[in-house]
Amino acid sequence: MSHAIRRLRWAFAAVVMLAALAVGGLVTSASPAGAAGCATRGHAYLTVPVTRSVFFSGYEGDQSLGLRTVNIDTGQTSSYVNTGANGIRPGTSVTFNLFRTDGSFVRGIQTRTAGSNCVVNEQRATILDFLNPGQYVLTANYFAGNSGQYISNDAVVQLAVYAPPPPPVCYYDPDAGATICM
Repeated sequence: MSHAIRRLRWAFAAVVMLAALAVGGLVTSASPAGAAGCATRGHAYLTVPVTRSVFFSGYEGDQSLGLRTVNIDTGQTSSYVNTGANGIRPGTSVTFNLFRTDGSFVRGIQTRTAGSNCVVNEQRATILDFLNPGQYVLTANYFAGNSGQYISNDAVVQLAVYAPPPPPVCYYDPDAGATICM
């Protein structure tokens, strides 16, 4: 066998070994079949951007953080709060439902779908527009990204909606030469 053929065989064997190592490395680092690989367990939330507050009761319906109450005025609603979710199966959406505390249904909305990063981007909470004063519970239905479990009626937050305070009463005081508001 000539020296040139041996060199060619060694070069071919080296290329095959490098290719096998590269493919083997890719296969061994692949995630398990069907796993979404979300960074967190599934949870839906309500945010108040002005105060940088985030409210949710736990992960995948476990209520581990407890149900917190958010106080809002009827005039603040969707310009004041957002809804979003993390750890959601990519390509699926979250359905938020609003109930009175007596269990009666008020309304529901469906979000955009979760991206490949398992995130449903925040959006204005239009579900809260035009609410009458009272007590409400915001719930969420979604498919968790890592477990694939369907989470139904996950209580996200309790809302206490109040009528806005009355406007101040103002009058002109001629002795003071100014308008006085109380």
